[in-house]
Amino acid sequence: MKLRRKIALLFTSISLFSLGVGESINANDNFNIRNIGSEYVGDIINGKRTGKGTLTYINGDKYVGDFVDGKLHGKGTLYFSDGGTYEGDFLNDFANGKGTLTFANGDKYVGDWVDGSKSGKGTFTTSNGNKYVGDWVDDERTGFGIETLPNGDTYQGDFLNGLPNGKGTFTFANGIKYVGDFVNGIKTGKGTVTFLNGNKYVGDIADGNLNGKGTLTYINGDKYVGDFVDGEFHGKGTVFLKNGKKIKGKWLNGNRVN
Repeated sequence: MKLRRKIALLFTSISLFSLGVGESINANDNFNIRNIGSEYVGDIINGKRTGKGTLTYINGDKYVGDFVDGKLHGKGTLYFSDGGTYEGDFLNDFANGKGTLTFANGDKYVGDWVDGSKSGKGTFTTSNGNKYVGDWVDDERTGFGIETLPNGDTYQGDFLNGLPNGKGTFTFANGIKYVGDFVNGIKTGKGTVTFLNGNKYVGDIADGNLNGKGTLTYINGDKYVGDFVDGEFHGKGTVFLKNGKKIKGKWLNGNRVN
C-alpha cells in the first residue's frame, strides 16, 4: 500500500524580507549638517544665527527654519539637492524628535528621530507599496512591527536589524498562515502552519519549509506524526486514520517504503 502526502506550501514569499523595504531605507540618513553654508539669510543675535533663517549649502541643500547659537535647533525643513526633504524637529544640528523624511523616489518615513537616526516609533512606506509600522533603533527596524508587502502578504512580530527575528505571524494573501519562529527573515525553528483547507501542521521548520519532526492533522481527522523533509513525509512516521487504524513505517519522498 502506498500512502503519499505532499505538503505543497513552500515559503518563498518570506525571501522578500531579504530585500528590506526599499534600498533607500538603509541609506545613511543622518543629518550631521555642520558643513559651512554658502549663504545665510535671517536673524542673528550676538554674531550667531539665532531665530528664523534660511541656510543654503554649497552642495545645493537648503535649510529653512529655527536656529539657536548657530545650529539648526527647533522646527525646520531641510531640502536636499536630489529632491528629497526632511521636515520636523531639530536639536543641535541633528534631526531629533518628530519628523518626516521624504525621498526623491517617493519613499517616506514618518516618526521618531534620535541624533539624526530613525529611532523610536515610525512608519516607512515605499513607492512600490511596501509598508512598515513599528519600532526602530539606529535606522533599523528593530523591536515589534507590522509589515505589509505589495502582494498583500503581511508579517507581524519581532524584528532585529531590519529582518524578522524571533516570534511572528506571516499571513499570505491567500489566507495561509504561519505562526512561529523566524531567523534572519526565514521561517526557522518551531511553528504552526494553517492551510486553506483546514489542515494544520505543528512542528519543526527549517529554511522556510517543513523539515524535522512534526504533526500534520487533516480536516477529515487523519493525522501523520513523524519526520518531514522539504514538506514531504520522509523518515520514520505513523499515520493515524480516523477509523482507528495506524500505518507505521519508513517514508521516502512522501511514499511509504515498508
